[in-house]
Amino acid sequence: MKTFSFAAQDAFAMNANDVIRIGAKPYKLQDHIMLEEENDDAIFSIVKSLVDPCKKYKIAITSGETAILNTIKGLEIGITMTGRIKRESKFSDKTITF
Repeated sequence: MKTFSFAAQDAFAMNANDVIRIGAKPYKLQDHIMLEEENDDAIFSIVKSLVDPCKKYKIAITSGETAILNTIKGLEIGITMTGRIKRESKFSDKTITF
């Protein structure tokens, strides 16, 4: 359906939800876009869809990668989001496992 922006927004929302759910504040993300053929419109649509919420929530886009692979069908959008958690004290021993 060529709704690349919706796919990017969904990826952003799912990552932000996971980070916020554990009590962290998202502060940066990295993206990875794989396409079967060059498609500037799709790439720009995806990146713009990530820039808008990142500006709104003050999340830095620290890196990204675009790969053109003729061995895939369609596209893949991957996002890694990182968050910060405040320690209750410098001696607290909290481990978060996914």
